[in-house]
Order: sequence, then structure tokens, then C-alpha cells
Amino acid sequence: YASHLFFNPKGAFDIYRKIHTAPFEKQYFKAGNKIMVFQSHGLTFGIQLCYDAHFPELALSMALKKADIIFIPHASPRGSSREKYESWIRHLTARAFDNGLYIAACNQTGDNLKGLLFPGISIFIGPDGKVIYKSVEKKEGIHIINIKKGLLNRVRSHKMRYFLPNRRSDLFKI
Repeated sequence: YASHLFFNPKGAFDIYRKIHTAPFEKQYFKAGNKIMVFQSHGLTFGIQLCYDAHFPELALSMALKKADIIFIPHASPRGSSREKYESWIRHLTARAFDNGLYIAACNQTGDNLKGLLFPGISIFIGPDGKVIYKSVEKKEGIHIINIKKGLLNRVRSHKMRYFLPNRRSDLFKI
């Protein structure tokens, strides 16, 4: 499995296993089969790995499990930082806006010394679909963003900006 570990403040951990393996990964990894959300510091969050982010149903399923934020680490060597940003801005803003949650995504950066060069990029998107922070620099870094529950509450209490309560779940098997 391609997996991501989550350690809580007490030292216990959970494992998210990538659900959607990219076509070239199928020979190396099994697909996970459990949609999980985690709790920490007053937030509920989901984790998606790389290719997972291209499937809107996964974000919707996490939102229906009350996720406030989805973290999406990537290890994608294709394209430049700018090209990757242009790709992410198309679908990740929609994931945030449609589901009324934050999205935090980043890509590995630098040369892996095995012939692959990874373009560094990170992006943080609000539940209103607006980009709060982005970095398309080809360098390592740590970005600290304050998650504002007030913005989540404003979006989720607005009848025309929070769509999940109006979903026709009787027509969709998600």
C-alpha cells in the first residue's frame, strides 16, 4: 500500500492507505479500501494521497463524515511548479468550494537522485474556494496557516454557499 501515517498528540497512530492508485502504480501497490477521517486539535480531517485528489467522490465522502480539512500530499514529478499549480487550481478549489472545507496540498520538491525531479508547490484553499496561500517555489519550506473555524461556520451556515444539506442523497449511492 501507498500509505500515510497520522500520529495523534498522545502518540497513537492511524494509517491512511491510498484508495486510487495511478495506472503506473498498480504493479507496485494495492489500493486501500477504507475512507477515513481523523480527529485532532478540535478538527476533523481527511488525508488523500496524490492521485486520490482527482476523484470528487472521495472528497464528498470525507465531507459527509464531517471533515473540516483534507490534507493532500503529492509525490508527482511531472511538469513545472507553475504547471502543477494551474492543474491544482482547477480541481482543488472545486473540492474545497463544493464540500465547504479547507484543502491543504503540497508536492515533494527536488531531485530524488534516481532521475526524477519534483517541482515544489504548496497551496491552502478556504471552504469558500478561495486560495489563502500558495507557494510555487522550487525549495523546501514550512508554511504555518491558521485555520479559522469562523470561516467554516460562515460558509456552512449560508444556505446558498453550503451545498451538502441540499444534496439529493436519494439519487446517489455515495
